[in-house]
Order: sequence, then structure tokens, then C-alpha cells
Amino acid sequence: MSGCEILFCPPADLRAGIEVLHAGLSADQQAALLATIDQLSPRTTKSFEGFLVAKKGVELLAACWVQLLAGNSANFWPPCFQSPAARELMLAAESFLVEKRVDFAQMVIASEVEIAVNLLALAGFHKLVELEYLCLDKKNFTEQVAEYRLVFEPDAPRNPMRLQNLLLETYRQTLDCPELNGLRDIADVLQGYQQQGNYRPEQWYYAKSGSTDVGVLILAEYPATGIWELVYMGVVPGARGNRYGAEIVGHAIRQAILHSANKLVLAADVRNAPALAMYRSVGFEYWDRRTVYSRQVLT
Repeated sequence: MSGCEILFCPPADLRAGIEVLHAGLSADQQAALLATIDQLSPRTTKSFEGFLVAKKGVELLAACWVQLLAGNSANFWPPCFQSPAARELMLAAESFLVEKRVDFAQMVIASEVEIAVNLLALAGFHKLVELEYLCLDKKNFTEQVAEYRLVFEPDAPRNPMRLQNLLLETYRQTLDCPELNGLRDIADVLQGYQQQGNYRPEQWYYAKSGSTDVGVLILAEYPATGIWELVYMGVVPGARGNRYGAEIVGHAIRQAILHSANKLVLAADVRNAPALAMYRSVGFEYWDRRTVYSRQVLT
């Protein structure tokens, strides 16, 4: 674009840059952006290392943000696709992702929003999956299981190798985003889970049948809102078909009750009909549907 300069946002322009980025996002992404920025420490200037702007003279035309996360991953906040500077910003974002050796980056957006897929492709982003978001309100919290067959052992991260091996086993033949299997190192995946809400290792559980690990439950708390998230739940292939998943979700609901949560939320692949049916059977209701666009580097 003639006369347009693409550069990393100078600190003095960051506030204006965020306003420009916010104005160019869809309504759902605007809300998510504000929530994300609210969670960042004012001193965490490194969080905005990948904040790119297009300037013409002193005017900020557009912006995008590669938000670097733990585990060689990133969230991507795209520029306004109608901006004449969008192409240059996407190419600059791609260069930054390569430079930082980001293995996995994603953008989550409302499914009905029109996307310029050709522009996203410039930075290697392609549609990955559609997610259905489900919510269980406090008024509908009830104990789901009269008698548990499973034992739930908390603080799973204290034994990293055991947790990593069990997670990998639960990913086998999964119906939830199977495209991601094997793309990332499991240690990086775990770091990504820790980024969800307020990391509380005591709310990471092994689900055990007798002395055998058969599943995993990861919960996260968002203290400012009273929301709890079921970040991940999985059962190993050999234990599926025993309704262990319903017991694990029942334990998540029990924790939400014990900690006076306002609601429990989760997201599942729209193709995962068995899981969605199970969640609805215990009271979860449709909240939203969003599409994930991702950029993966095969390793």
C-alpha cells in the first residue's frame, strides 16, 4: 500500500492502536479483546510485543495483534479486513509468527461473521473447527451422580509425566478437534491449558477406576465473574462406553457447587455428537457457536 508504513506499535501509540484494533473487530471479538486486556498486568509490556499497526504519516489506519502465549502458541486478533492495509498487516503477522517460532496460533470468531479467508491465508490461517459453547447456570446446578464409581485425585500437575501420558491416551480416537492430534508437543499443550482462567492445579484431576487412570478433568476459575470453565475432559479409549464421561462432568458440577460458582461453561466440537448429547443430558444449554481458524507448524 503506497505511503503506508507497517511497524510494531510504539508504546506511545498503544492506546490508540488498541482503539483502532477494537473498532475493526466483530462484536464478539471486541468483548473478548477487552476481557483479555483486562487480565493483563499493566507491567506486562511484552504481551504487546506482537502488536502491529499501519500508519500513514501520524494517522493509525489499522492494527492487528499476535498475542504470544505459553507453549509456543498465540492468539491472533486480525485487522479490519476492509482496511487497505489488511494485506500488509497479515504478511507482517506471518513474518512475526515465523520469527518467534510459534507452532500454533488461533483466532476464534462468531460463526456468522464474514471472514476474508484469502487474507487469513496470507499468514497461514485456515478454518480448523466449529465449536458449540454450552453453559450451565447456578440455578440448574444439581448433584448428577448418586454414587460415584470413579475416584477423583486432585493436583494432577504434580506428576507431569503421568499426566502427559494420560492426556495423550485420552486424545486417541477423539471426536473433539482430532486435527490437532500430534501437532504440538504435549508439554506445550499443558502450558496452554494453564493459560485458561486462574490456574489452580488442585482443580486438575485424575479420574480413576480402582487404581487405574481412566480419565482427566481440568477446571479453571474466572474469579472476577464467578464463572468456572470445564477446560478439558477426556476418557481413555478402553474405558469409553461406561458413562465415565457423565461422572467426570458430574464431578465438575460438584466442584462448581462447592465453590459457589455462578455458572459452568465449556466448548465442544460440533461434530462430537455423543459429548454434546451427554452435556445436554445433565442440563447444559446452548450459549454460542464459534469458528476457530488456526495456523499450525508441523514438527
